[in-house]
Order: sequence, then C-alpha cells, then structure tokens
Amino acid sequence: EVTADMLQIQPIPTQAVQNNAVLDMDQAVGLIMSSDVLAGEQIVFGRLVKMGEQDPKSNTLAYVVEPGMRAMTISVGFTSGMATMIKPGNRVDVVMNYTKLPPVQEGAQSGEQKGIPATRILIQDAQVLAVDATMGKQGVTMDVGYSTVTLMVTPEQALQLSYGQANGSLHLILRSQLDGGKVNAPIITADTMQR
Repeated sequence: EVTADMLQIQPIPTQAVQNNAVLDMDQAVGLIMSSDVLAGEQIVFGRLVKMGEQDPKSNTLAYVVEPGMRAMTISVGFTSGMATMIKPGNRVDVVMNYTKLPPVQEGAQSGEQKGIPATRILIQDAQVLAVDATMGKQGVTMDVGYSTVTLMVTPEQALQLSYGQANGSLHLILRSQLDGGKVNAPIITADTMQR
C-alpha cells in the first residue's frame, strides 16, 4: 500500500511528465502499486490499483481478494452451476452431497460400515469472483456455459471446499444480493426427508 512517506514531489520539466502521471500525492496514498517502482520513478495512474477492485490490465484476482480471504475455484456442471445464471459479483451458498458414515462400532471391520447419502450446506453467502476466466460484472452470456466458479472464502472454507469436491459433489445456490443472513439448516438424509 502506498503511504505518504514513500512519495516525494520532484520538480521536472513539463515535457518530461509522463501521460497519466500522479500530480498530487493524495491521489496515490492508500492505493496499491501493481508492479515495483524504482526510486525517483514517476507514479502513473495505470499502475495504481484500489484494493477490492479488479486491475483491468493484469487479469488477476489478487487485488480483489480481501485481506484474510482466499480465492478458491470449484468445478461445476450445468445444473450444479445454476445453468449459466451465476455472474461475478453474485453471492451463493455451496451445498455438498456426500456419504455420511455412521459412528464406528466396536468390533466392526473396515468396510463393514455402510454410509447413508446426506446433503448439507457447506458454505453460506460466498461472493462469486469469476466464472471460468470471466471476472467482470458482465459475467457470461446465457448461451455460453462455464465449468468453474471462483469464490472468495476464508482459509477454513477453502479447505472445506477442497474436501467437499474430493469426497462428494458440490452445488451452488444463488442468493438474493439483499440477503446476507445465515441459516441453521440441518443435514438432510433419507430419514429427515420422511419426517
């Protein structure tokens, strides 16, 4: 992050001022340089990025991901990915279908325990950062599918997604942009569906 003590105003000939150069230090303070700067080099707006915003020239999520968060990409199919209706900037819940193993019974041999199909909400209210390589707010068109969705998650949620993808199947549920609340949904099994 650019701080005032990193900057210095230097008088230079008008013809030496680069196009798009920062002329007021306050315009650069608090922003992030998208590449290294040499001592005495002019700062240009094209190399400054505001945290939380995509750098249009670099095609990277590094400046969009909030501090303490991670970008995690998951594979999706036509139905598990909401039939191409998800766009960058949307918010989703991630549902995991998996085999729930019963508690290990004393004396049981490995492989004797049979699991039961189960479904649970794994992650709630995750922001969609990208669909495939599309990061802009425009998203993808209705006639073009995508096979991956990148979400902004905590490190623990990233591990849960990785585990869920390796040991079950993941589905996305689109949320209202106005609904940031969490729900305490139970794990669903055949038994709970019959109640």
